Amino acid sequence: MDLSLILNKEAILVDFEAKSKNECLQSLAELLYKMGIVSSDKEFLQSVLAREEQSTTGVGQQIAIPHGKSQAVKKTSCIIVKVKDAIDWDSLDKKPVKLIFLLAIEEKDQNDTHLKILSTLAGQLMDEAFVSKLLDSTTKEEIYDALILNEQAEIEEQFI
Repeated sequence: MDLSLILNKEAILVDFEAKSKNECLQSLAELLYKMGIVSSDKEFLQSVLAREEQSTTGVGQQIAIPHGKSQAVKKTSCIIVKVKDAIDWDSLDKKPVKLIFLLAIEEKDQNDTHLKILSTLAGQLMDEAFVSKLLDSTTKEEIYDALILNEQAEIEEQFI
Protein backbone atom coordinates (compact mmCIF):
# COMPACT_ATOMS: atom_id res chain seq x y z
CA MET A 1 0.00 0.00 0.00
CA ASP A 2 1.46 3.31 -1.08
CA LEU A 3 1.29 5.48 2.04
CA SER A 4 1.78 8.63 -0.02
CA LEU A 5 -1.79 8.12 -1.29
CA ILE A 6 -3.24 8.73 2.17
CA LEU A 7 -0.64 11.01 3.70
CA ASN A 8 0.48 14.57 3.16
CA LYS A 9 3.00 16.70 5.02
CA GLU A 10 0.23 18.87 6.49
CA ALA A 11 -1.06 15.79 8.32
CA ILE A 12 2.21 15.35 10.22
CA LEU A 13 2.57 17.11 13.54
CA VAL A 14 5.66 17.39 15.73
CA ASP A 15 5.91 18.50 19.36
CA PHE A 16 2.20 17.80 19.78
CA GLU A 17 1.03 18.28 23.34
CA ALA A 18 -1.41 15.93 25.04
CA LYS A 19 -1.50 14.61 28.57
CA SER A 20 -3.33 11.33 27.91
CA LYS A 21 -4.33 8.91 25.18
CA ASN A 22 -7.95 10.08 25.26
CA GLU A 23 -6.98 13.77 25.15
CA CYS A 24 -4.66 13.06 22.24
CA LEU A 25 -7.30 11.13 20.28
CA GLN A 26 -9.95 13.77 20.91
CA SER A 27 -7.62 16.57 19.73
CA LEU A 28 -6.68 14.60 16.62
CA ALA A 29 -10.32 13.83 15.79
CA GLU A 30 -11.07 17.57 16.05
CA LEU A 31 -8.11 18.30 13.79
CA LEU A 32 -9.32 15.78 11.20
CA TYR A 33 -12.69 17.54 11.28
CA LYS A 34 -11.07 20.95 10.72
CA MET A 35 -9.05 19.47 7.84
CA GLY A 36 -12.27 18.23 6.22
CA ILE A 37 -11.26 14.57 6.44
CA VAL A 38 -14.17 13.63 8.73
CA SER A 39 -17.67 15.07 8.81
CA SER A 40 -18.05 14.52 12.55
CA ASP A 41 -15.18 14.46 15.00
CA LYS A 42 -17.40 12.92 17.68
CA GLU A 43 -18.59 10.05 15.48
CA PHE A 44 -15.07 9.32 14.29
CA LEU A 45 -13.68 9.50 17.84
CA GLN A 46 -16.32 6.98 18.97
CA SER A 47 -15.08 4.50 16.34
CA VAL A 48 -11.46 4.97 17.45
CA LEU A 49 -12.29 4.57 21.14
CA ALA A 50 -14.39 1.47 20.39
CA ARG A 51 -11.37 -0.03 18.63
CA GLU A 52 -9.13 0.87 21.58
CA GLU A 53 -11.51 -1.02 23.90
CA GLN A 54 -10.98 -4.22 21.88
CA SER A 55 -7.22 -4.18 22.42
CA THR A 56 -4.42 -1.70 22.64
CA THR A 57 -3.06 -0.07 19.51
CA GLY A 58 0.22 0.65 21.30
CA VAL A 59 2.34 -1.76 19.26
CA GLY A 60 5.63 -1.20 21.09
CA GLN A 61 8.82 0.72 20.34
CA GLN A 62 7.04 3.93 21.47
CA ILE A 63 4.51 3.65 18.61
CA ALA A 64 0.71 3.50 18.51
CA ILE A 65 -1.48 2.92 15.47
CA PRO A 66 -5.01 3.84 16.54
CA HIS A 67 -7.65 3.59 13.83
CA GLY A 68 -11.32 3.99 13.27
CA LYS A 69 -13.67 2.97 10.48
CA SER A 70 -16.64 5.28 10.32
CA GLN A 71 -19.30 6.79 8.07
CA ALA A 72 -17.93 10.15 9.21
CA VAL A 73 -14.69 9.56 7.26
CA LYS A 74 -14.86 11.27 3.86
CA LYS A 75 -11.53 9.96 2.57
CA THR A 76 -9.24 7.31 4.05
CA SER A 77 -6.33 9.22 5.55
CA CYS A 78 -3.46 9.01 7.99
CA ILE A 79 -2.27 11.63 10.43
CA ILE A 80 1.12 11.18 12.08
CA VAL A 81 1.93 12.78 15.40
CA LYS A 82 5.17 12.98 17.31
CA VAL A 83 4.25 14.05 20.82
CA LYS A 84 6.36 16.41 22.88
CA ASP A 85 6.13 14.23 25.99
CA ALA A 86 5.52 10.47 25.81
CA ILE A 87 1.97 9.31 26.60
CA ASP A 88 0.88 6.18 28.46
CA TRP A 89 -0.99 4.09 25.86
CA ASP A 90 -1.23 0.71 27.60
CA SER A 91 1.24 -0.51 24.98
CA LEU A 92 2.13 -4.14 24.49
CA ASP A 93 5.66 -3.47 25.77
CA LYS A 94 4.32 -1.30 28.64
CA LYS A 95 6.36 1.70 27.40
CA PRO A 96 4.83 5.12 26.72
CA VAL A 97 4.17 6.26 23.16
CA LYS A 98 6.04 9.00 21.33
CA LEU A 99 4.82 8.45 17.73
CA ILE A 100 1.18 8.00 16.70
CA PHE A 101 -0.18 6.96 13.32
CA LEU A 102 -3.94 7.67 13.41
CA LEU A 103 -5.82 6.03 10.54
CA ALA A 104 -9.23 7.32 9.47
CA ILE A 105 -10.91 4.68 7.33
CA GLU A 106 -14.03 5.11 5.22
CA GLU A 107 -16.93 2.91 6.31
CA LYS A 108 -17.68 2.01 2.70
CA ASP A 109 -14.13 0.70 2.14
CA GLN A 110 -14.66 -2.69 0.50
CA ASN A 111 -10.99 -3.30 -0.35
CA ASP A 112 -9.73 -3.71 3.22
CA THR A 113 -7.54 -0.67 2.65
CA HIS A 114 -6.95 -0.28 6.38
CA LEU A 115 -5.59 -3.82 6.61
CA LYS A 116 -3.20 -3.07 3.74
CA ILE A 117 -2.12 0.16 5.44
CA LEU A 118 -1.65 -1.60 8.79
CA SER A 119 0.36 -4.32 7.07
CA THR A 120 2.59 -1.78 5.32
CA LEU A 121 3.16 0.17 8.54
CA ALA A 122 3.79 -2.98 10.57
CA GLY A 123 6.37 -4.14 8.04
CA GLN A 124 8.19 -0.82 8.07
CA LEU A 125 8.05 -0.48 11.85
CA MET A 126 9.77 -3.83 12.39
CA ASP A 127 12.99 -2.16 11.24
CA GLU A 128 14.56 -0.73 14.41
CA ALA A 129 16.85 1.62 12.47
CA PHE A 130 13.86 3.04 10.64
CA VAL A 131 11.91 3.48 13.89
CA SER A 132 14.90 5.26 15.43
CA LYS A 133 15.04 7.55 12.41
CA LEU A 134 11.38 8.46 12.87
CA LEU A 135 11.75 8.99 16.61
CA ASP A 136 14.83 11.17 16.08
CA SER A 137 13.10 13.30 13.43
CA THR A 138 12.40 16.86 14.50
CA THR A 139 10.37 18.15 11.54
CA LYS A 140 7.38 16.92 9.57
CA GLU A 141 9.53 16.97 6.44
CA GLU A 142 12.01 14.54 8.03
CA ILE A 143 9.21 12.17 9.05
CA TYR A 144 7.51 12.34 5.64
CA ASP A 145 10.76 11.83 3.75
CA ALA A 146 11.76 8.91 5.97
CA LEU A 147 8.42 7.18 5.41
CA ILE A 148 8.32 7.72 1.67
CA LEU A 149 11.98 6.85 1.09
CA ASN A 150 11.67 3.71 3.21
CA GLU A 151 8.59 2.64 1.30
CA GLN A 152 10.31 3.24 -2.04
CA ALA A 153 13.30 1.18 -0.89
CA GLU A 154 10.99 -1.70 0.07
CA ILE A 155 9.29 -1.55 -3.35
CA GLU A 156 12.66 -1.55 -5.13
CA GLU A 157 13.79 -4.59 -3.10
CA GLN A 158 10.82 -6.54 -4.43
CA PHE A 159 12.11 -6.10 -7.97
CA ILE A 160 15.74 -7.02 -7.29
